[in-house]
Amino acid sequence: MVCKGTFCEAREFGLKTFCIYLLTRKINPVSLTTSNHFDVNIVVGDRIWPRNDDPSWQIDDRVAPQSGEIVLHKTTSGPVNSTKLDQLLHNLGVTSLVVVGLTTDVCVTQTARETADRGFRVVVAEDACTTLSEEMHKSALLAFSLAFGVCEKQRNW
Repeated sequence: MVCKGTFCEAREFGLKTFCIYLLTRKINPVSLTTSNHFDVNIVVGDRIWPRNDDPSWQIDDRVAPQSGEIVLHKTTSGPVNSTKLDQLLHNLGVTSLVVVGLTTDVCVTQTARETADRGFRVVVAEDACTTLSEEMHKSALLAFSLAFGVCEKQRNW
């Protein structure tokens, strides 16, 4: 998986790395009727994909937080809204970010937009993030690159 390489290489180069995890939020169950008239019961704010008990949700040891690495736990799709990431980055003198992870169309580009809005130079490593489909991935990257920052493949660095 390419994402593992990007994160591990950043550590090897001595770059500051942050681990940000989305915690499940439990609010009230609601019933929705979809456009194809199926009733769906969900918990608003509950993790939809992957579920916490899914093996794919487990953190790979190669990218697990290392001793001394900053770990933030967020409860929103973007970390700026539910953590002190903005303040932390400014206090550390960080001016540029490379964003990688899951999922491109939600957490990755939300993080990238939030930090770009706060004056950081942001690059989304387009081959170090993914989502449910290639179409959703490309659309999210295009939307981000039109107004907020840069999307580049790692091999172009």
